[in-house]
Amino acid sequence: QSASDDWEPAICSTPDGRVVIAWDTYRNGSYDVYLREFAAGVDGALKTLGPPRPVAASAKREAHPTPAADSQNRVSIAWDTSVEDWGKHPAKGATLHSDPSSDLACYIDGQFKRVGVDFMQSLPTPFNTFIEYPRVAVDGKDRVWMIFRFENRVEPFYWTGARRGQSYGMWHLFAAQFDGRAWSNPVLLAGSNGRQDIRVDVATDAAGELLVAYGADGRTRRLPYQPVDYDVLLASLGVWARRCEITI
Repeated sequence: QSASDDWEPAICSTPDGRVVIAWDTYRNGSYDVYLREFAAGVDGALKTLGPPRPVAASAKREAHPTPAADSQNRVSIAWDTSVEDWGKHPAKGATLHSDPSSDLACYIDGQFKRVGVDFMQSLPTPFNTFIEYPRVAVDGKDRVWMIFRFENRVEPFYWTGARRGQSYGMWHLFAAQFDGRAWSNPVLLAGSNGRQDIRVDVATDAAGELLVAYGADGRTRRLPYQPVDYDVLLASLGVWARRCEITI
């Protein structure tokens, strides 16, 4: 799509027949998120519906977008954010994990709009920092979900003698639901402890409840840098969704 680097394409389709692709690009001198729409012709070929459109194109780092459509053809898009000059030498800018957070917008009738209250500001402490790789999803009742990795800080400990062990973080998956008015408190996806860059995939079952598939490696707080066993897990968020209906 551009002469500069394009990364991390993600795709969704809408009930009215559009195909929506979001990706991050370095075309503007920093990582930005763009979107482009297509429609499938009778021969199956994709027809472009306009040029690429910026979703988030500030001087900050915006990357790793994921889109998801609901039954009313609204497309929610989530992405990673960080500070300006991300990933450059600390003397010139920010390190790779400087101020990681997530953002979210909804694409409706050609316009980008915010989804209710600000996602990061709505999260309770300590969830409002060190969040990465958001995965937006929509369940069978058009409820928007954010599934994200959160770093559980692990304090350094001491080896024998005077050697100081390095401080590591262990990452877990959490999910939060937006019911049209507010975001729920995050819920832990059991057994999701692992490294920072583990991704997830989602689907809905016959009842419209959201299923999340994810990997984990069993690492522990004592040895947060050491994988134990690689597994793939499947979790249903239906019970949590019904609980939110009662409590919100």
